[in-house]
Amino acid sequence: NPHFLYNTLDTIVWLAQQKENQAVVDITMALTQFFRISLSGGSDYITVGQELSHVESYLKIQAVRYESIMQYRIDVEASLAPCPILKLLLQPLVENALHHGIQNQAGKGMITITGKREGGRILFEVRDTGAGMASERLEQVRKSMNQEEGYSQVSFGLRNVYSRLMLYYDGEAGLEIESVQGRGTVIKVYIPVT
Repeated sequence: NPHFLYNTLDTIVWLAQQKENQAVVDITMALTQFFRISLSGGSDYITVGQELSHVESYLKIQAVRYESIMQYRIDVEASLAPCPILKLLLQPLVENALHHGIQNQAGKGMITITGKREGGRILFEVRDTGAGMASERLEQVRKSMNQEEGYSQVSFGLRNVYSRLMLYYDGEAGLEIESVQGRGTVIKVYIPVT
């Protein structure tokens, strides 16, 4: 997303003009880490630890820009760190939580990313305390996830994650959405442990 890059560079310039040297270093390092993992040598798979580092880099950058409205927490079982995962599964969901949840509410919101092993699979949850969705909208989103058409009903990032899960994990992965208007949204992603 070029807007993310432009906005981050604008933030770095603003911090430099304010002589916030440590903040400039921190956000520049987060941006470097973000792109290093995004590219990851062209590989489709990375480790859970790398995916979480990618998400945290994204959130560190956004926390500077949205410090008055956003908090975040990552709580993933440490034993999952070396497990392979399709790259860029969680960051688009976190981005949706910020842009469609937290930004559309009054006051400060929380984004929480959790992960744990459940039997032969890993379950991740991306939860926000944002605006949530009306039941009709939630139903539209759920229906359009399983259709080839319907991109207008689902954000590109969400549809992309769902499609990649189906393609790369041969039907053994999934994505579920729960939401209550005014109370937030939870997106659950489960993948097989390999």
